[in-house]
Amino acid sequence: MLPAKTYKVPYNKWEPIEMYAAWPYRLVGITWPDTLQLGRDTWETVPQDRARLCKQGYYWMANLANMAALAWPEKAKARAIYKLANTTAPQAHFPAFFGPGHDWLPDHNWGGAGMVGLQEMLLAPEPHPGGKLHLFPAWPAEWDVDFKLHAPGPTIVEAVLRGGKLVSLKVTPKSRGKDIVNWLGTHASD
Repeated sequence: MLPAKTYKVPYNKWEPIEMYAAWPYRLVGITWPDTLQLGRDTWETVPQDRARLCKQGYYWMANLANMAALAWPEKAKARAIYKLANTTAPQAHFPAFFGPGHDWLPDHNWGGAGMVGLQEMLLAPEPHPGGKLHLFPAWPAEWDVDFKLHAPGPTIVEAVLRGGKLVSLKVTPKSRGKDIVNWLGTHASD
């Protein structure tokens, strides 16, 4: 995917703008499995002059959400740990005071992008009310989790994962349970 056909001025080298199709717009990737390889190939071929900047996962960047949209659990795991480790502001009194990005603390962009990414690792709903609900598209099976998330529909998905096994799953309304696509353990290679 190309970010644009032509450019009249230099384009943004900081953001992987071609990946907007995967997240937040969900036009390719996990929510359209036939396009998953296209999304992955696009990520892998970001031009080198931009890749050194836009792939680093700087504070506001949605690269964790992108790894989830591309169903890459190991890459998502590494980025989640980096994004939520608070290593850039260890002097902060509270662990969630990520940053600073440019010149402020707390930098909510770090934590916000990290939390959105975690949610995307757990649940990727197709972008319409009756669409499939992709469960654990990029969640590492070895990470235990207990969550409750809202999805389009309106729908609520609650799940518990322990020791790599789905212990419980509750979908409200029950009629949306048929729309669950469980990706846990389906990742042959990352």
